[in-house]
Amino acid sequence: MRSAARHFASAFSGVWNYVRAIMGDQAYERYLEVVKRQGQTPLSAQEFYVDSLKRRYSTVSRCC
Repeated sequence: MRSAARHFASAFSGVWNYVRAIMGDQAYERYLEVVKRQGQTPLSAQEFYVDSLKRRYSTVSRCC
C-alpha cells in the first residue's frame, strides 16, 4: 500500500512540475538557480516579472 502511495505521489509531482513549467510558474525559480550558479545578484520577483513582460512585448508580433 505504501509503495502505491509513493508511486502516485511521485507521478503527481512530476505532472505538477510539468504543468508549472508550461504555465511559466517555474521561470523565476529557474532564473534564480542560473543566476546563483553564475555568482550574480538576482532580481527580485517583481523586477523579474516586469523584465519578462518587457522582453515579451517589446518585439514585433506577427501573429494577427
